[in-house]
Amino acid sequence: MLPQVMSLTQIMYAPHERMAALGLFGILGGLAAVLGPVVGGALISADLFGLSWRPIFLINLPIGLLAIGLALRVLPAGHSERQPKLDIVGTFLVLLLLFSLIFPLIQGRSYGWPIWGFLLMGLSLPIALILARQSRTRMRHDGSALIVPDLFQARAFTVGLATTLMFQIATGGLLFTLALTLQRGVGFSPAEVGLAHVPYAFGASFAIGMLSRKALPRHGPVIISWGAMLMGVGLLFLVLLLKQTDIMASQPWLLAPPMLVMGLGMGLTGGPLPPCTLSEVDVGYAGSASGLLKATQQLGAAIGAAAIGTLFFLIQPEGDMATVHVLHAFMLVAISICVLLAATALLALFIPRNLNIRGKAAAA
Repeated sequence: MLPQVMSLTQIMYAPHERMAALGLFGILGGLAAVLGPVVGGALISADLFGLSWRPIFLINLPIGLLAIGLALRVLPAGHSERQPKLDIVGTFLVLLLLFSLIFPLIQGRSYGWPIWGFLLMGLSLPIALILARQSRTRMRHDGSALIVPDLFQARAFTVGLATTLMFQIATGGLLFTLALTLQRGVGFSPAEVGLAHVPYAFGASFAIGMLSRKALPRHGPVIISWGAMLMGVGLLFLVLLLKQTDIMASQPWLLAPPMLVMGLGMGLTGGPLPPCTLSEVDVGYAGSASGLLKATQQLGAAIGAAAIGTLFFLIQPEGDMATVHVLHAFMLVAISICVLLAATALLALFIPRNLNIRGKAAAA
């Protein structure tokens, strides 16, 4: 579903207009980020019909049906002038590649890190090479590869994907381990954890919808690096506060400032990344490019939650609920996340500065 939003934005708006459209998308995403943890925490705490955590997934059924109805009613009709065929082999290889990377990371700890898990992750490299060759062959044959190799000739797209992957690994790992820390280390309920994320979501929404839209045309992709570093500063601020466990438990509102700073940094990084990454992409390949971007975002978030979550549990075993051990684990994890954010900031410096993203704001 999400790649279609990115594709429509690519097709319906000129490059310098996309930031405004994506800004609105970011504001709505920020609102959803606020409502998601709050509603999810409330559903878990309510234990509806004795279903425990299951309603947080079941709620997708009515929302999904509503989305289908609205899509049929309001989305523009039309289709591409090109009618590519379904790339079944490419789809299978992509699924196999994602499985070989993600499954061992998610399940490795529970299986005691068996050798087959590392072998499976090692297979991802030859699978990726086979996928690249298959995509080139398919493009020469009928021009309908799932992954269009020509996309990677654009420096902004290639560097943007690498930056996105690094950033999503950091963000996915942060949100997962922070939720565990607030519950196990500070004693928050699931609902309170959701409320604690409200300043983060507000900051991200404001930065994407307002700050990024104004700053990107004036300063270019360098604001991605600023955002990553700001997010790291907010995280270090949060770690220092969490060391004061007693104060946090009695005055949880003190979490709001560092969460807000992290959210602002997240928005300054995550907001400009999509338009910068897609700025040099031919609109004829908007679907493939948007799909790759969203797949990279999801892959990074999954790797972050799995890999950084695994590091968290290695330092603080799941059965060990001692507060001091939980906070110690999060502090060490936070250092690794800061390293990833620094790498994100460094990678973003290689995104070309002369992108076609300058509109009226730059001229003003």
